Amino acid sequence: GLTIFGGRIYQMTWREHRVFLRDLNGKALREFRNPREGWGLTHDARRLIASDGSDHLFFIRPSDFATIGSVQVREGARSIDQINELEYVDGAVYANVFQTWRVLKIDPGSGCVLAAADLSGLHGRFTQADRDIIDAEGNFVLNGIAHDPKTGLFTVTGKDWPMLFTG
Repeated sequence: GLTIFGGRIYQMTWREHRVFLRDLNGKALREFRNPREGWGLTHDARRLIASDGSDHLFFIRPSDFATIGSVQVREGARSIDQINELEYVDGAVYANVFQTWRVLKIDPGSGCVLAAADLSGLHGRFTQADRDIIDAEGNFVLNGIAHDPKTGLFTVTGKDWPMLFTG
């Protein structure tokens, strides 16, 4: 996970439990320890928000990467795990569910899923050759969400995908 907050770049490693703090030119400033796997990272106006592949969002203090709270992600009565890539937009956290075509809109205060989008229709927009490559590797899944505040559009992509989709 990676996010820019307070004029600094925060970058988490997946399994090594490391978080790198850099200036906007990429110069290393500090390193933190992350007690969990690093799957997704975003922020609201005051804190970082991280995922670790579980059914929780974790709220992180930017000054020392300490966990200051968490919320369980739930869709109705069912918890949703494999919360992955994160993007914070207009008071909600958008997250993809790893190894699915779903993107969730989550209320960070309650953890409730406010909406879900099934993006499986994107599969048909690849060439057959690209579909064959993506389908042959279980890890080549939807895994990237970005939002452009100027246009209001979202862009999604995946691991080893040859395309971006914007809408």
